[in-house]
Amino acid sequence: MLKYLTIFDPSRSHGEDDTYRELLLYHQFVRNGDQRDGNDNGERPEGGTTNNVKLSQIGIIQGIWTLTQSLGGVAEETEKVIELDKETILVIKVEQKYFIAICLARDKQASVSSHFYLKQLWLSYRFFNLKYGLFDNCNDTKLSGLLNEHFVIFWNNIFLKPDIMIRKGLELLWDDKFKVAEFPQMKDPSWESKIIQDILLAKDSYLGIKDIALYHLPKSNVPKKNRLNNKTFGFMRNFTSNLETLPDLSNWIYHLHSVYDELSSHIIAGNVHYKELPTEDQQPATNDNTATTLRPEDNVTSNANFKDKFLHNLTLPISFAYDAVQEVGATTGISSSMSILRDYIPRWPMTTTQEPQESPRMGMNAHNNETESELDRSRYAYLISPMCAELLPDGYKLQKLKLKFTDTDKELNTYDCLFWYYNDVLAIIICHEGFSKIWDQEYLKDLSYKLSEGVRQFYEVAFPTVTHHHDSVESFAYMLVTPTQIKSSIPTCYGSHDTLDVSPLTLVINGLDSMFTGGLGNHNTDDADDGEDNDNDNERNWGVDIMGGLFGYGDSQKVTVKKKKLEKRVRYTNFIDSMDDDKLWELHVMIFKFLESLKNSRRQDGFIEERLLRLNNGVLCYIREDRGNDELVIIVKNWFEMDTMANEGSNGLFSSLGKDVTQWWDSIREGE
Repeated sequence: MLKYLTIFDPSRSHGEDDTYRELLLYHQFVRNGDQRDGNDNGERPEGGTTNNVKLSQIGIIQGIWTLTQSLGGVAEETEKVIELDKETILVIKVEQKYFIAICLARDKQASVSSHFYLKQLWLSYRFFNLKYGLFDNCNDTKLSGLLNEHFVIFWNNIFLKPDIMIRKGLELLWDDKFKVAEFPQMKDPSWESKIIQDILLAKDSYLGIKDIALYHLPKSNVPKKNRLNNKTFGFMRNFTSNLETLPDLSNWIYHLHSVYDELSSHIIAGNVHYKELPTEDQQPATNDNTATTLRPEDNVTSNANFKDKFLHNLTLPISFAYDAVQEVGATTGISSSMSILRDYIPRWPMTTTQEPQESPRMGMNAHNNETESELDRSRYAYLISPMCAELLPDGYKLQKLKLKFTDTDKELNTYDCLFWYYNDVLAIIICHEGFSKIWDQEYLKDLSYKLSEGVRQFYEVAFPTVTHHHDSVESFAYMLVTPTQIKSSIPTCYGSHDTLDVSPLTLVINGLDSMFTGGLGNHNTDDADDGEDNDNDNERNWGVDIMGGLFGYGDSQKVTVKKKKLEKRVRYTNFIDSMDDDKLWELHVMIFKFLESLKNSRRQDGFIEERLLRLNNGVLCYIREDRGNDELVIIVKNWFEMDTMANEGSNGLFSSLGKDVTQWWDSIREGE
């Protein structure tokens, strides 16, 4: 369990009288209903922590760090795990002087290793760089506020929803690499050429759009029978080879997806976070000073509060109108559905100049004999773009990200980024700052249409129709870690682990989604997988549908196209996909322990080490590590199929895994 988060800079203090200047951020994690008597580690009765306690805690961190560095023969460290009697402190040192530390309560029964938290600590720093740049480049008067805005929300989500820590599984161990999607059935790359020719090389985009990064992010909050295999999740491709910050950009997207299950305008704009719901045994607030005292950490950021107040006031007239319609419906017998509600509310345009227009592909089935029910509705739209309503904050119009292209940038540079989706594909359109065409609505509509045509072709070649009722199930799963990328078909853990302390939560999205998606903004973490098929247009997407206008959000973002249904498409399944979530996490933990033993072994550089271990339930785990090439291979094999799949006359651990494994490995090498 998380106890506190702190960020400090020892160089800001010049003596014992001004040590308080070191502290840039201190946040104590507290759950609803926690009671304190003021005698635990100097904590105040209202749950706050005295400055002396805070300074003593960072003093322990500094003392141990300095002591270990003073020992001869010890290389300069950038991270450390400090084990104390009742707590574990994870510390990283960034930019030569800043310390970021997270404290965990010691728990011998904890199923998540502190190593995973340490990797999340590095990711939280890299995501800050992505949004705001280096600490040193931030104005001193704004630095503490930015740290509070980013790090508190990041770690408070993990504190309230601890299963976030297990959702990426083993992939979290390599925080400087990123997951790559694989589509073995895709043989025709013409969809890539279409995007290059129609967009990147077009005369109106050539000097403005720097790159486009595409990701395939299939939904996780669906029944297992409808999930796609993990090998199809992740980065599809971009169109330059010099985006140095691509791992950070990709991992930021994966983190948002793992925290919120899906992506929406609110989530990418940073206008959403989890909040703990009060339990039945908690008494409502009274006039007692102890119950009503607000702590600094309760008020996460002034920026977030401004957005809360702004959008709350914006939706007040809508709430009044909704209440009025309900009252009339109750007395006259008229239905109070949202369709009637919208008849009472005037529609606001996307901008002050024009109304939403029909997509170029709308009505494509007008001249054929197929009915609407015989077709699937594919959805595409902008999540972040200037086409959003002008009343929305700037974060919904574009995201300014700090990226680095090695051919033009000597350091992190600011780029204007738009976000667009087509079904499960997310596109990040990276533009030079000041590219004026992105404020032209006709240009954006044309860009959206061209992207949709390219991605539609991708779906046709990446997920071809299967001729039999069920596509074949592979008898093995793999993970391949290279110097920059991760390829994996080992499923990640999207169910709540039974040993994790999960509280009922609500997703705070400033009151908009409860109006336009039937209350789907409230997300109970206990009902993430209720066994129902949610693969439809009314699924929980928390604000995706409001893009294009606050009230006119439907037709302009959907297009009726002929699409292969999920059960008729290849899904790339393997024998682990049907494994129970708790058992799946146990498998990840066992492989992690296996990797730790391999890490601690001593051997000369240039040697390749192989190990084979039989795990529980007939699962065989093979690990091959090549430290010279910074390459790691993990194969998880179904033990019961080994006799029929093994190569005859095999004379090595790897070849003994079977023909299907060796054929997969040969295809990987041929593709390099």
